[in-house]
Amino acid sequence: MLLVFAVAFVPRAVAQPIPGAVTPKEGEIHIEVESFGVGNLVRPGSWAGIRFVLTDSAVRPRDVAIRLSIRDGDGDTLVPQRVVTLSPGQPRGVWLYARLPWSFTAGTILELSVNEADFVEGGPTTIGRQLGGKRISAIGVAEEDDRLIGIIGGQAMGLDGYARITSPVTGLPAAHEAAKLVPQLLVPALPDHWVGFDAFDTIVWAHAPPAALDSLQAHALTEWINRGGHLVIVLPSSGSAWFANDNPLGEMLPRVTVDQRAGVDLNRYVNLLTDVSTLGTVRLPISRSIHRFVIPTDAQKGEAIPIINGPDGCVVVRRLIGTGMLTLIGIDIRDRAVSNLLRADHFWHRILGRRGQTMPRGTPGTAVGSMWRGVGDERWVDGHIATLISKGRTASVGVLLGLIVFIVYWVLAGPVGFALLKARGWQRHSWMMFVTSAVVFTLITWTSVNALRPRREQMWHYTLLQHVYGQPIQRARVFASVLLPKYGQQQLTVGEQGVDASWNQVLGPWSDPMGDPGLPFPDSRSYSIDVRDMTSTSVPARSTIKQF
Repeated sequence: MLLVFAVAFVPRAVAQPIPGAVTPKEGEIHIEVESFGVGNLVRPGSWAGIRFVLTDSAVRPRDVAIRLSIRDGDGDTLVPQRVVTLSPGQPRGVWLYARLPWSFTAGTILELSVNEADFVEGGPTTIGRQLGGKRISAIGVAEEDDRLIGIIGGQAMGLDGYARITSPVTGLPAAHEAAKLVPQLLVPALPDHWVGFDAFDTIVWAHAPPAALDSLQAHALTEWINRGGHLVIVLPSSGSAWFANDNPLGEMLPRVTVDQRAGVDLNRYVNLLTDVSTLGTVRLPISRSIHRFVIPTDAQKGEAIPIINGPDGCVVVRRLIGTGMLTLIGIDIRDRAVSNLLRADHFWHRILGRRGQTMPRGTPGTAVGSMWRGVGDERWVDGHIATLISKGRTASVGVLLGLIVFIVYWVLAGPVGFALLKARGWQRHSWMMFVTSAVVFTLITWTSVNALRPRREQMWHYTLLQHVYGQPIQRARVFASVLLPKYGQQQLTVGEQGVDASWNQVLGPWSDPMGDPGLPFPDSRSYSIDVRDMTSTSVPARSTIKQF
């Protein structure tokens, strides 16, 4: 991940077909791209969710497979697919998930197709004739090193202080990587698998009750948090919905007692919310309801951590969950009288763990140019992964051996062999010398190749273990070069028997973000993976490595 020190605000973008491109005929099924990425923003190198709406013109229900084509680092085509049942004339929303290549841009065209499918639970899916197709691209594409902050709701609540100013620089000094806001997210448009949230570092929930989540969305959000996500919940003035029994995220809330206080003068919290020197004659509301969090004495470590304590007690509290966390904010900062005065460096830095001074609204970019640093100070910290899992040196041994054998053969069958024959007056036997050398060195080469040829699967990996003290869960993220010794197709599976099936492990192709794409194999092929279960796929094998 590229560490940079800037932040940015990005407007919403809508995924759409390429203007002027030749679009495959939709045929019997109408295809609409509802969102290309959560909030219509994707990040190269990360997983992305794309939501489609399908409407079938058939006269009876049928199973179809919606399929997306994406090139991997070897030039093969990965086809994420999902089988759904369509009813005549009834629109059906479908999520597809795929890890985008590092080279993905707003102009990258992806091919989508909908095919007949013969689906049997627990068995293979047979793909039939194509019923519709579309060429699509994304307009909202972040930089591969950007930090994405999603907002469920319409207001920035001071987070726009992280916006990148208009100048030829990248960010604030010592303020971590750049950030982009993805505002106005709607609960019905949230993905149903945790990889749909993969590009997001933080999601701020400031709108709609939690009961609006369906079971799949709630599970996806829960797993995303366990895998390192940060969910921040801004409690409304009446936050009872978050503490109701029907809250699907209720078990993840910090273990606290909530005390609602009315008629609170927020000017007592001014130093925690904004920069006093920029207020002038403007004042915060003098009578608002807030939530104070009381942590029980028997709370375990990580169950309730006070983040911000105000005059009335703890107003921001956090719970550690796996390798992620959930934070509750007891002040309703959605209130425009409050959000318009919020300073990210005074309030949000404490919650998001950021640093660096942000500029107040209306500050011209040229006035603070000296505080911003250039791109020459960027440092890539994951450029070593490809070197660690590369097997180029192992392959070079065989290449070197082949070169040595060829040189010895050429010398003996050529000038040296002829010179020896000539010294004895046996030039007429030179043809025999050549044939014998060819046979002998053919046997040597054949024997050496068979001796060096890999006969079993091997894996060279670089694994990152993420663990938070006191938590019963740790996450392993594996970058691997897998040697597939056969030709044809080989099955790869991640995970193990007996592990809780509620965890959705994921297997996806990987390539070096710093390396050249290289030449594809001349026999480039396609392989599919079911997005309902991305733990297993059958990939093209050529007695060489493939990276995941």
